[in-house]
Amino acid sequence: MLSRARREAGIRQLPEPRSEPEQQGLVRPEDEVGRFDSRYVGALVVNRWAILFAYVGLAVSGFIPVHPLALAGSVGWIGITNVAATWAWRQKRRVPWYDSSYLYMDVLSVTFGVLATANLDYPIWLAYVMVISSGAAEMKTRNSFFCMAACLAAYGGCAAILQTAGWYDVNPGVFAVTTAIMAFVGFNLTVAFDGSRRLRAYIRKMSVTDPLTGLANRRRLSDALANPGRVDTAVAVIVLDVDNFKHYNDSRGHLAGDRLL
Repeated sequence: MLSRARREAGIRQLPEPRSEPEQQGLVRPEDEVGRFDSRYVGALVVNRWAILFAYVGLAVSGFIPVHPLALAGSVGWIGITNVAATWAWRQKRRVPWYDSSYLYMDVLSVTFGVLATANLDYPIWLAYVMVISSGAAEMKTRNSFFCMAACLAAYGGCAAILQTAGWYDVNPGVFAVTTAIMAFVGFNLTVAFDGSRRLRAYIRKMSVTDPLTGLANRRRLSDALANPGRVDTAVAVIVLDVDNFKHYNDSRGHLAGDRLL
């Protein structure tokens, strides 16, 4: 029936609209990742400073034995990354160089903290899991795996440095189990967030596109007009009036009308 309607309408076969929302520019990272929400980022910035103060407090109080020079160095680097995070948040917009590097700066922060204590018995390595979780939630799948690999490599580097320097006798079994736990957690979170991201992108695409043509609908137009600074390309609106379309639709059928549209 559909083929007959197409023949009657005299319309050639048209290519199907592209289904990837990224290709259409209808789903932006800002729509799918909470990191681009100012209030969410502000809460993360507060949490970063709280972690720094807690680390200093535990070290100064003696709960975590840390050499003063090691403490000063690690606190200095963590403070620099926190200042950068605060500055990027205050920009109220995307900062490309920071968006692409801040997690790797956090990897170094955790590494300096582990080396400062010179003891893998303290579960500071759990901060690597926090970085892995952020990478899985905020990065594309491939980059998330890179971030996880960086955390695992950094933890292995800490063990090698401490063992070589004679500051800590690494237990191979504990090291292997800890590494495996981080790898499994990272893989599970990456897969889970990837599926969730795909679902959100699909839902977003359905909400801003016309199901018949695949073009942006009125919701997407209103969003673009209301937030012109968030649109990377020029916006154009084309209005077409098909003469006698109702007659064409009634005489040839709705399927033929859909193909014409």
